Amino acid sequence: MKIPLCPFNALIVTIEKKYYDSVTFSSGITLEIDPTWHPEEHAMLKAKVINVPLGITNRYDYRGMICSIQPGDEILMRYDVVFSYHKQLDNKTSEFKNMLVWFNEDTGQHEEFWRCDIQQVFAVIKEGEYIMQNGYVMLEPFAVAELRPTFLHMPEMIKDDAPKFKATVKYINQPLTTETTIDINTGDVVAFNPLVVQKYEIDTKRLWIIKQSHILAKVV
Repeated sequence: MKIPLCPFNALIVTIEKKYYDSVTFSSGITLEIDPTWHPEEHAMLKAKVINVPLGITNRYDYRGMICSIQPGDEILMRYDVVFSYHKQLDNKTSEFKNMLVWFNEDTGQHEEFWRCDIQQVFAVIKEGEYIMQNGYVMLEPFAVAELRPTFLHMPEMIKDDAPKFKATVKYINQPLTTETTIDINTGDVVAFNPLVVQKYEIDTKRLWIIKQSHILAKVV
């Protein structure tokens, strides 16, 4: 089967669905959700790589980036791969900026592919572990229970009442090729500017993403 060729800087990927429409709790209970309410919060974050870029442009915003990703890899990507439109037509219909409709000559069917810029790739996922790409770091925010006396009942409205400027490093890998390796490892607590954090949630698990260059200090 012929597949779309990648432009410079971008991967071609497929996704199971555009939005998360259910949430599964640790108890195993799954609830259906309506992704049309704040769809940016439910945009699909995982994809399978079909093709990789021809190369990375020698441009300032791509400095130090490489692509070690292979076809068949599963990746964690930024929300705006899906949640990005050419124009908004109405509340229910939109033209997806990164979606490619491709005619499969073998099946006679049209198929959906997605363009994912290398800057939008956070990690490669292998056996449930995240291999961070191009200097991104995954953080695990502190739970309120770790910060408050356990005998106090904390109402739901303040469940996010935790430090916004520090968190535990969950996954970290090599920096950009233009930057030096920093002495930060999994399990370290780091401080950073809370304004640069990208916050995601998959099945009630919170993921914070920052760049290595945004780490201000190791908390000891």
